[in-house]
Amino acid sequence: MKKYVLILFILIIFITSFSGCKNTRKDLSISTAELQKMGLPDCNATWLKKEYSEAFSVLLNVKSSTPFSLPLNGSKKSGEVFAQLINKKNMSFVNSDTIPLSLRAHAIFNFYGVYEDIVDLYFNILLKEQYYSSELALINIFGLDVAQNMI
Repeated sequence: MKKYVLILFILIIFITSFSGCKNTRKDLSISTAELQKMGLPDCNATWLKKEYSEAFSVLLNVKSSTPFSLPLNGSKKSGEVFAQLINKKNMSFVNSDTIPLSLRAHAIFNFYGVYEDIVDLYFNILLKEQYYSSELALINIFGLDVAQNMI
């Protein structure tokens, strides 16, 4: 199983790295400070279900009003927000011996829902070429991390 996850990971990286032209889009994202004024949780804290719910509420409002203003990977304005959305450290509870296995299993199962919500947030079915293609690749890698932790 780990072999297949590794192959899929390499394939995603390969496709992302060598897929035609480099992304030259303008950074239209909303700054971290502005997002926090709108209710986004602290990016320096661990996000669990509650924090992700708060973040999705803010980011769904952003997407509905200005669809090309979501946090971008590597952005000076919003990169830390995107990094926090897909931060593996948010799943660090999986390795905790102080939390019963049944609770950890339930919590990591919830993270699969988080992954799906992030994909829904960044994917636009109406676009032939995705505006957030590089973010979607990283989001899918996060999904692989979730799946691996579930296993």
